[in-house]
Amino acid sequence: MVQKYLKDHQLERDVILKGMHCFSNCNTGPIMKIGEKVYEEVSSERALEILEMEFGEM
Repeated sequence: MVQKYLKDHQLERDVILKGMHCFSNCNTGPIMKIGEKVYEEVSSERALEILEMEFGEM
């Protein structure tokens, strides 16, 4: 889903996507980190909202 969003918005060259193992905070996962900002308890719907909020104006 994240990869599709990046591709659909031509962000693949501007954004590096990599998986991590819960950022040492597994009890509040799934977790998404963009820059230094950490989002916890991220559902699929919330992930799209976060991506739009962070990258929608690029």
